[in-house]
Parts: sequence; C-alpha cells; structure tokens
Amino acid sequence: MTAGTIRYAINGSCCVIRMEGRLTHRLGVGFGVFIDGLFDDGMVRDLMVDLVQAVYMDSTILGLLGKLANCAQNKLSSRVTLVSPSDDVNTVLMSMGFDDVFVILKDGNRIDQDMLHIPV
Repeated sequence: MTAGTIRYAINGSCCVIRMEGRLTHRLGVGFGVFIDGLFDDGMVRDLMVDLVQAVYMDSTILGLLGKLANCAQNKLSSRVTLVSPSDDVNTVLMSMGFDDVFVILKDGNRIDQDMLHIPV
C-alpha cells in the first residue's frame, strides 16, 4: 500500500488539506503541530480536507481529524468539509460519527493545487 502523505495549500482564506495513501500515526506529530498553528494568524476562515486518494486512516489520524473539526467549530463557528468518495473510508467516518461534525461530500474530484508537505 501507498505510504501516507499530508499536504496543504492556503488560497486566500481557504485551507485545503490533501491526505493520501495509508495515513498512520507516523504522520500524527506533524499534523498535530500543523493543526495547532493553523488558526494563529486569523487568515484561515474555511477548511476543506481532500480524502479522494486516502485508503486507510488509523485512530491517531481519526483523532486529529476530530481535533481539526473541534478547532474549526470553536474558532470559526463552522464545519470542515471532507471530500471522500471512497465507500470504505466513508464507512469508517460514519462509524465515528464524523457526519455530525463535518460536511462530508461523497461526490468530488481531487482538488488540484500546488501543495506543501506537512513535515513528519
């Protein structure tokens, strides 16, 4: 299976996070630090997570997505949009109750932007 990567781009006030491959705890520290600093400057007002190429997420990554949802709700009073066409991934998201805290779009294409890697 493809090793996981997490990348991001900020376009104006929108931050797009692309998560691909097998997303495991080894990506957790870098992703957690990224989330902690995401709202510091007040520029980000909208968030979208592209899961089009995600094939697996462990509990660490799911917990960090939950943290992202909580931060967005607390700081922006809005919900993060997840683009996830995979039935397997969506089954996990729904079983975790993520449909209550995220807007989940099953139809969507990969978001094409130049992305920066979130360090591991």
